[in-house]
Amino acid sequence: MLPDVFREIVEEYPEVSEAHREMAEACYRAGPLDRKTAHLIKLGMAIALKSEGAVHGQVRQAKKHGATDDEIRHVVLLSLSTLGWPAMGAAWSWINDEIKKEG
Repeated sequence: MLPDVFREIVEEYPEVSEAHREMAEACYRAGPLDRKTAHLIKLGMAIALKSEGAVHGQVRQAKKHGATDDEIRHVVLLSLSTLGWPAMGAAWSWINDEIKKEG
């Protein structure tokens, strides 16, 4: 589910939203990474940004493209040595929100 603020912007500026979607799609197609791997990498970026919404979204996308719960947890664990306990702990909580939805 998209955050309310994101939906409001999409509704107000549909042409900007569509241009963003097309650019993102072009980025996925531009390289050799499969979608699962790309979303796991983007999950790591979202964790580094401490963006709860992006973490939730990338977990959903990674799972949609075949990532396992263990792979997602590994991405979070890898953030520990770079970002520290507080960032990793927050991300752990956020990914578990999504993992528990399916459980």
